[in-house]
Amino acid sequence: MNPLCVHPLVFIPRWTRDAGPRAIERAAVAGFDMMIVPGRDPSEVDVRDIVRRAEAAGLLLICNTNHPPESDPASDDPAIAMRGAARLLDAVRLARDLGARQLGGLPHAAWGKAAGPVTPRGRAHAVAALARAADLAAASGLRITLECVNRFENALVNTAADGLALIAEVGAPNILLHLDTHHMLIEEADPPRVVAEAVPQLGFLEFSESHRGPLGAGNVDLSAIIAAAQGYDGPIGFEAFSAAILDPALAAHLCVWRNTYTDADAVARDAARRLRAALQER
Repeated sequence: MNPLCVHPLVFIPRWTRDAGPRAIERAAVAGFDMMIVPGRDPSEVDVRDIVRRAEAAGLLLICNTNHPPESDPASDDPAIAMRGAARLLDAVRLARDLGARQLGGLPHAAWGKAAGPVTPRGRAHAVAALARAADLAAASGLRITLECVNRFENALVNTAADGLALIAEVGAPNILLHLDTHHMLIEEADPPRVVAEAVPQLGFLEFSESHRGPLGAGNVDLSAIIAAAQGYDGPIGFEAFSAAILDPALAAHLCVWRNTYTDADAVARDAARRLRAALQER
């Protein structure tokens, strides 16, 4: 059965050296096999402590990253793109040091609403940055996944077709696709069909509700997506956000204005139960 992975912000306001470790035990108790370690700020990740705690809890790790506008690998400005490329290499090194299976998130471009589409020169910068990162990752047996996020959070990869085109342009076998149900409900006409067609190049399948709250309380057709992923044996993720949990700055960035839940542990347990049941029925 596919390993289940959870995002720590289901449980904690934001990742810090103090808060991050607390999410590990909660993820394991809730029934997950893996947890994401956000690598946006590597200084907030105590590698030895996280590795020790994950091993004690029996959890495997996945690392993710994203970039601020001033360090955007897909920027038209060569200096900004260079900073983004260097930042991406640092994220690969962090994932390597954590013993993570893969690096996901938005390694390819800045996270947030863009002023306009990515230019051809910006796209070339992103391709070059990803190619270098893929080489470094391959040396440690790491995979890189590109998350397709909605147009209000990124201007380079919004749909599975966008992601597959970029992957083909980079041409590295260890770069795969990350599909998230929340974003697919915004950008894709037929999410199950998209998942089925992407299976050969799918590296992470994430369940996040239409309203970012508890799984099963929104518009995601869990059974249909799981059935469409026939043949995919990689990680299946769960992500949820609530204003009652999130740091206010992160909540504002994600436009999470409502208390979609207050009992994070109950939400996580229920999501793990629902995912395992759907996988057993597939």
